[in-house]
Amino acid sequence: MEQTITIKLFGQSYTFKTDGDISQAEEIAAFVVDEVTKVQDEFMKTSATISDLTILMLAVLNIAGQNFEFKKSQTGFLNKISEKAAKISRLLDADS
Repeated sequence: MEQTITIKLFGQSYTFKTDGDISQAEEIAAFVVDEVTKVQDEFMKTSATISDLTILMLAVLNIAGQNFEFKKSQTGFLNKISEKAAKISRLLDADS
């Protein structure tokens, strides 16, 4: 069932449709808004004037960086598990 969520960025509302879990979509939208707000607040401290698009792009790059690091750590974790499983399997095969 298609539902909509609305987020507010830079004083403007944006409405999106989702076919997925509405609570998850709202959580993701809130995460994006939080990241944008963090970047915006950081630049407000320095009195630097930057465009909304620049703020949005920096927030997107922050999110992409977090995703990249997560995937990298997840791959490393899965590799370690695979190595340990193979080692256990070899040990069990040696006892047979």
